[in-house]
Amino acid sequence: MESWLLAGLIFLACPVGMGLMMWFMSKRMGSHSMGNANRQGNAVSPEERLALLEAEKQAPECQIAATNSMSPQERLALLEAEKQGLERQIAAANRDGRTEGDVPVR
Repeated sequence: MESWLLAGLIFLACPVGMGLMMWFMSKRMGSHSMGNANRQGNAVSPEERLALLEAEKQAPECQIAATNSMSPQERLALLEAEKQGLERQIAAANRDGRTEGDVPVR
């Protein structure tokens, strides 16, 4: 049980960290470009775009590295937990009257 929990935390650490980094960067860019918003729209500098693309690239790489360090049993347990979570999201969406396409997917 402990190894499954540890594997799950490792597996989620990278995407959560990347998401937080992207959120902080978007907040910083939003406050930085507010003065120029009327003149330039929502333009993003090439450096900022590169940083966002690098963050998006790192999330799957971290997941792959975490998955490769797991045993097959840990991988199976993690996939089963993800499957159950998705099934709960679909059931909740069906109760709320949403379609499966409206359910947010990680």
